[in-house]
Amino acid sequence: MRAAKIILLVVVVCSSLSFAQQTGRITGIVVDPNGSRVVGATVRIENADFKQTKRSDSEGRFELQAPPETYELTVEQSGFKKFRLRDFRVETGTREFNIKLQVAPPQTPMKITDH
Repeated sequence: MRAAKIILLVVVVCSSLSFAQQTGRITGIVVDPNGSRVVGATVRIENADFKQTKRSDSEGRFELQAPPETYELTVEQSGFKKFRLRDFRVETGTREFNIKLQVAPPQTPMKITDH
């Protein structure tokens, strides 16, 4: 029985290591035009087969993991223009980004009247 538990543990550890070696890690910081960190930005990486969404933490940092492929990376936060990076290639290992969001233009209020 003890040998079976040890074998199971080895299989689980090896599977985890194999998955970790077959994924890429994307880390970074989201900032505004002044360089201040943006908290709670939605960071998304996706393609037809995979999608992952995270939020930037209290220091504006984020971390995503994805299998090596080509994706679209987007970052969104209220009051800022959507950041989009198309044809973004993820490879094994870590890739770091510092993403600077641009302030969105003010919304023009619309007045709707009944004729």
